[in-house]
Order: sequence, then C-alpha cells, then structure tokens
Amino acid sequence: MKKKYVIAISLVGLLLLVYVIPIIVAKSRARPLMGHFDLESKCMGGHEIFLLIENGRYYFDCPGHNEKDDMGRVARSGDSITLLGLHDDLPWARVDWNGSKHSITFIKDGENQDLPQVVSPWRLRLPYYISRDH
Repeated sequence: MKKKYVIAISLVGLLLLVYVIPIIVAKSRARPLMGHFDLESKCMGGHEIFLLIENGRYYFDCPGHNEKDDMGRVARSGDSITLLGLHDDLPWARVDWNGSKHSITFIKDGENQDLPQVVSPWRLRLPYYISRDH
C-alpha cells in the first residue's frame, strides 16, 4: 500500500514539474504589451496564429508551422501601443493595457475585444513539435 502512495505522489510531483511549473515561470516573466496574444485566429491547417509583439515590431506567429510573419512596427504611448502597417505605416489596431488585461481596437471598423496574453509554453512551443510540417 505504501508503494502506491509513493507512486501517486511521484506522479503528481512529475506533473507539477513538467506541466504547471513552466506555466508559472512564464507568467512571472510576462510583461504588459509584450509577447504573444490570442487573436482567436487559425491557419487553414487548424494551427493557432498569435499576435507577437517584440522589439518594436509585431508579427503573426504560427508555432505549428514555425512561421513568424513581420506585419509592421509598433508605436508606443503610455499604456497602449498602435500597430502600424508594414508598407503604408498607417494604423491598423491599438492595443491597450488597463492594469489587469489587454484589449484591442481595430482602427478601420472600431471593433473592440479583449486580447488575452498567451504565456503557456504548451500553446506556444508544443504545436511545433507535434506538427508534421518541420
């Protein structure tokens, strides 16, 4: 009976080590208005496409295909950023941070929606490893 408890505790510890701890570490390193954001968009193959904001640029990042398309530059102002087009430098969208969550407003139609920040390494790295495209 004692052996079963040791095995159960070992499995729970392994689950924490492999699954939960990387998420906690990633959340602690996340910064507002930087990183991956969930646009709720998918490619034709069904892989998620994320908005990636880093180094003054923004990208559409598809981890399942290991593709990162440069979409333009970012203009920062306080607690918001404006995403500018790649060729015309016109505003495409504005991302706002209110201290607890992000939202995106599309300039053309004024549509506003929540923009969850994605920090789980399982959503960002695992699709590449299980994809047949690499």
